[in-house]
Amino acid sequence: MEDVSNKVCFICATPYHLIVASAIAMSEKLNADLFVLDEFMSCEQIAENIRNIELFDQVRIIDNDISKNSAYKKIRITYTLLFNKLVMERYLVENYKELYIFHRDHAYVKAACLYLKSKNPELTINLYDEGIGSYCNEQLFKQGNITRYLELLFCKKQIKNDDLSIFLFSPDLYIRGFKNHPPIHNISKICGLNKIDGYSNAIKKVFKSDKDEEISWDVLAFDTVRNEELTETGIEIFEASLDYCKNLFNKMKVKKHPRAECSKKFDYFVYDSPFELLCFDADLSDKVFISSFSSALFSPKLLFDMEPTVVFLFDVLKDVTKVKYDHREVVEYLREIYTDKSKVIIPKDIADLKAKMIELKKNRNL
Repeated sequence: MEDVSNKVCFICATPYHLIVASAIAMSEKLNADLFVLDEFMSCEQIAENIRNIELFDQVRIIDNDISKNSAYKKIRITYTLLFNKLVMERYLVENYKELYIFHRDHAYVKAACLYLKSKNPELTINLYDEGIGSYCNEQLFKQGNITRYLELLFCKKQIKNDDLSIFLFSPDLYIRGFKNHPPIHNISKICGLNKIDGYSNAIKKVFKSDKDEEISWDVLAFDTVRNEELTETGIEIFEASLDYCKNLFNKMKVKKHPRAECSKKFDYFVYDSPFELLCFDADLSDKVFISSFSSALFSPKLLFDMEPTVVFLFDVLKDVTKVKYDHREVVEYLREIYTDKSKVIIPKDIADLKAKMIELKKNRNL
């Protein structure tokens, strides 16, 4: 076995991952390298910004040619896994003692695990919080049968719970939903990390944007990738729900989903940085957020201990959605940890949504 470095490394694929990785690296005072998969806009500029704040020793971009060649996706995934050493050794040049990943169901993440575990059988693999999906979909932290065989082939043993740890902002929420899990560690809430000298300013420098708008809204609805998540009838109901709220509330805007097209029906809130950055500077406790089901409605409480009013539309859309997860338990947990439980609203249908929004407008003078 090669000599093991005293360093750890992070693999990230979204701006949210970068916020979480930075929080862990700073709070744990880690000697760490960062590898960014080029799967989001401006990733090269953001990687350069991270280099400039010198939080990580090395920052490199991994060229994800799988996502760019969809016609050959299965072939590229197979190649990446079978020839993981050839693919990963140009990036992961050190024999790290720990690897931090967002989930295990990604070809490059699997390849990194296989490659580093074959070099260092004692490697610890840490899975970190990647939003509400971490609490709803246990499969993100598990492996399929093919990957288990590859682990035996390259690592001489399967990667089991003893080799893993999970880092989450809300461990209690994960424990409620899943059993037989690896050890779980708590990530300090961002509001606590803000007390660390330089953390808040460092994150703002990473995600700086000249196009960000001022917060001129009281109500913010989060768009969704409609054709992926909803049936045609579901799209009509979703748009009708937002349209009703738009006409009811004086100051409402819609936050565009990165992969969704804008609709001419709505006034959009243009914000190029991750939504969570709004919480660094502004107390959003007096705002209202509306979504079918989005991490953004959980982030203020889980990361910053803020309590905006949150309105979930998954019951309104329950018969017209393509998403099969049952969101109720995790939303009920969010309600439990709110001080003012009335600020977590789950309308049963369109009629109930209208009634609850009229009541909200009256009580809050929106």
